[in-house]
Amino acid sequence: MSSFTQIREATDQDLDGIVRLVIHEEMFAPDQADMVTDVLGDKIFDEDVIFIVAAPSVQDEILGFIFAEPRATADRVWEIVMLVVHSDHAHQGIEVELLQRIETELTDIDQRLIVIDASSNSEFDQIRTLYESEGYDCEGRVRDYWEDGDDLLAYRKHLFQ
Repeated sequence: MSSFTQIREATDQDLDGIVRLVIHEEMFAPDQADMVTDVLGDKIFDEDVIFIVAAPSVQDEILGFIFAEPRATADRVWEIVMLVVHSDHAHQGIEVELLQRIETELTDIDQRLIVIDASSNSEFDQIRTLYESEGYDCEGRVRDYWEDGDDLLAYRKHLFQ
């Protein structure tokens, strides 16, 4: 990761850059930008959500972000809902920094478990390898969850082990 990159809490001023990033990475279509703005904007302002960005210190570009929210029906369990890093900056350590920042924040408030739902599709091999290298265990599979042939893989990490 560049020494000019800050890992920090997201603010409302980051929202446009976050939306540009998810559109650029083709997670959503350009005509869905308003919907993405509404949904992610709500998450940034939600006090129960931890939303972290990676951004250069001198620009408004967002290089990556991660957000997690509590699972309401479980004891101190959080779900990482999205982890996105700009493809031009992937594999430079930003993903690890974002994951570690979430883990630190959750540990600091005595939370115990993080879960992540991932796709079994081969295009997500690298992100699953990242999760595993950072101590996340694949605990289960739901076949054909995302679509036929694309399973949900459930990852977890206990924060106090």
